[in-house]
Amino acid sequence: MKTLVLSIILAGVSVGTASAETFTFTSKSTVANQIVAPTTGGPPVAAVFISGTSETIFASGKKGSNIFNCAQWSSTPGFVFMTVGACTFVDQNGDKASIISGCDFTNKDQSQQNCWGGLTGLTGAVAGKSGTISWHATNNADGKSGSSAGVGQWN
Repeated sequence: MKTLVLSIILAGVSVGTASAETFTFTSKSTVANQIVAPTTGGPPVAAVFISGTSETIFASGKKGSNIFNCAQWSSTPGFVFMTVGACTFVDQNGDKASIISGCDFTNKDQSQQNCWGGLTGLTGAVAGKSGTISWHATNNADGKSGSSAGVGQWN
């Protein structure tokens, strides 16, 4: 279950940009709750809920920050991603956006993942905009916190 944490340590996208621009970000998060639900005839479904903060640097040099809340759960065998998730985040200006993502583990102990997602602007400067995001997430040894770093672009 703790391996699920790292894949949603993401959400490092400050939403306060009005035009297409690339960005980089770093994020830190902690687990708020987790659930493991047994299934009949298959592996259990694991879900984790996290919250955190991110720092963003846009190609223009503008810096931003946000707070986020995410949920992520294990996918069924054979699905394109090992885990899938959803996040909402609010930047320092109050602008809101969401991320729908998929992640794959990159090591045997499942403490690291690569993730890809779609951005949807909800309010403020990015309302009605879309974008893409990708990141690498790493679980901390405590299994309850982690960090990530990645890139993205608002279209």
